[in-house]
Amino acid sequence: MKVLFACVLVFGFVAAVSFGEEANGFRLSAQKTLLEKDKNRDAFYQWDKVDKALGLKVAAKNVSLKDLGEGTLDYTVIVKRWGQVPEVLESYTGTEKLPPILKGGEINLIVGKVPMGGWENSSNRKQFQDSIEGWQVVVKHDGKETIKITSTGSFEKLLPKAKPGKAAPKQ
Repeated sequence: MKVLFACVLVFGFVAAVSFGEEANGFRLSAQKTLLEKDKNRDAFYQWDKVDKALGLKVAAKNVSLKDLGEGTLDYTVIVKRWGQVPEVLESYTGTEKLPPILKGGEINLIVGKVPMGGWENSSNRKQFQDSIEGWQVVVKHDGKETIKITSTGSFEKLLPKAKPGKAAPKQ
């Protein structure tokens, strides 16, 4: 029984972290990923100031019986800034080119570099940090939507509340 519970717990965790869909001969999955992280202990004793950048790791696979031409990948990431009353939401958007994908071919991209910050206690790991509240990835071929995935059902409600954020500098 314990093994079954552990398997269900692990599977539930994996399902909550990675999102994927398949439509129109195209399989798309995405998950949050840490791009950069810097801690600075100059601020307060046992509290580290955290500056980091998160992004989306996107895997796209052509599961159709024909080759796919060039396309675009549009993304939107909504970030909740910690410690703000009223709540402050920012949106980060962008477009990346998708190269042609042969049948059965797969590509992996990292998109949506989002700056985030906050504080972390070094002794008990308590955190007060910005968080990604939701994201959406849309793939288009020939100007038509091929597939769309969204991390949360409340994404469409959050988007109008979010103001455009300042993008992190590209490296």
